[in-house]
Amino acid sequence: MAHAEHFAQDATRRTVNGFYQAIEHRDINAQRDVVTDDWQYIASATVPSVSVDQMIAVFESMQRALPDMEIHVLDVLVNDQMVGVRAQVKVTQHAGELMEIEPTSKPIVFAVHSCH
Repeated sequence: MAHAEHFAQDATRRTVNGFYQAIEHRDINAQRDVVTDDWQYIASATVPSVSVDQMIAVFESMQRALPDMEIHVLDVLVNDQMVGVRAQVKVTQHAGELMEIEPTSKPIVFAVHSCH
């Protein structure tokens, strides 16, 4: 791998970590600042991509329902046009409904596999 390509991938990994840290720390402005204007979250091949502003409501809902969220980025795969992320999220659903699920106050650990 060329030095310039390695440097670019390291910069991408730092940006991805910054994005997920902004989610973990409930910093909506940092989420907007860390991505480019044309950033998109790609949920799946059958669901349309969405922008960071469209994701803000989702992030805010998660932050209300999951106030102790910890996100651990495990892997970042960098491609010319896309970044894949594998992460682990640890939370306790203390307050508020999340996706029509009432709070349980039980610890939850789940995986995130995202494309950006």
